[in-house]
Amino acid sequence: MTLGLEFFTVQTLRVTDERNDALEKLVNAMLGNVFKLMCVGFLLAGCTSVVPVQTVALTAEQKVMARVQARWDILLTKDLDKAYEFLSPATRVTLSKDVYKLRINPAYWRGATAKSATCKEEVCDVKVELKIMVLAKLPVDQMIEEKWILDQGQWWFVHPS
Repeated sequence: MTLGLEFFTVQTLRVTDERNDALEKLVNAMLGNVFKLMCVGFLLAGCTSVVPVQTVALTAEQKVMARVQARWDILLTKDLDKAYEFLSPATRVTLSKDVYKLRINPAYWRGATAKSATCKEEVCDVKVELKIMVLAKLPVDQMIEEKWILDQGQWWFVHPS
């Protein structure tokens, strides 16, 4: 009986060694293919040329529209301190932050979208669609007009005083 058990063990070892050899060959072949693919990838990457990204200059209308929308997004969060920073430097000289906060009541505003801008040199007239809540039940869209000026490279809201 011992002899039969030894034969089984030796036979199992031979089969296991053959499987390990086959597995080792398969792994080496796969790694070789992965290495070859990586080398080809690196070579192809080296052949590509870097194309500089062209920056497109924004028009005055596009710049002011972005600024108008940013201001209204802040107003809708009721952050009047940040909204005050959008006022033109001249307006901030004549209108204190405290007085500005008393004049602004964002409680009825539900949304705002900058719709269009018409610019002439350093002045833009902007149309904003404002969603307001009337009688706390009825939403109404109202088109308002704002004046924005360019001062020291930045667009500023001119508060109607």
